[in-house]
Amino acid sequence: MYKDLFIDLDRTLWDFETNATDTLKEIYDYHQLKIDSNHSFQDFIHVYYKVNKFLWELYRSDKITKSYLSVERFRKTMEILQQDESKAQKMAKQYISWSSLKKKLYPGVTETLEYLKKKYRLHIVTNGFNEVQFKKIRNSGLSSYFDTIITSDNAGNKKPDKAFFIYAFSETGAIPEYTLTIGDDEISDIEGAKAAGTDQVFVNYDKRDLPNLKPTYEINAFYELKEFL
Repeated sequence: MYKDLFIDLDRTLWDFETNATDTLKEIYDYHQLKIDSNHSFQDFIHVYYKVNKFLWELYRSDKITKSYLSVERFRKTMEILQQDESKAQKMAKQYISWSSLKKKLYPGVTETLEYLKKKYRLHIVTNGFNEVQFKKIRNSGLSSYFDTIITSDNAGNKKPDKAFFIYAFSETGAIPEYTLTIGDDEISDIEGAKAAGTDQVFVNYDKRDLPNLKPTYEINAFYELKEFL
């Protein structure tokens, strides 16, 4: 039935939480925040993740630019922790550079992609920034599995915007009714895919209870795709 699979990157293939936390620990240590304040690393990441989530919501709504988001998430974190906000620019550059070197994928990802590659055309569809996402894909060994990489930077729109998916169909030659979209985000991936006319797989690693979502399929581990594809 399906010919093309649109697969999200962050939190679907690439273990965002582990890789991001490792990168933030490197930044925390580099700037000697343990020495310069009474705040622990857990304090630092708790504030950072809260700020980052809020700013990403604004970015998805086109209310802020990616360059503003990149720096402001660190500036605001440092402000809340009453630390030197002038370090934010360097922290932002370090995060972009260092996070793209991280390689942690979810269990069974490479084996499952190897299996899927023999049956379907695979395409990454991601809202991440070009300067990070292409390096992540290459450094984590994912490049060889995918025919196309679709980013919001190149599409000029972000998931769940229908224009993002129209761009993806144009670039890949995929047809909506023969395409399956796979991702972890209930809005960007699942609702976006529904609006674009493709079936969906909700990758629910956290086993969140979302009774109103009703995707075509739901899995709790990436390798479960092999049970029905």
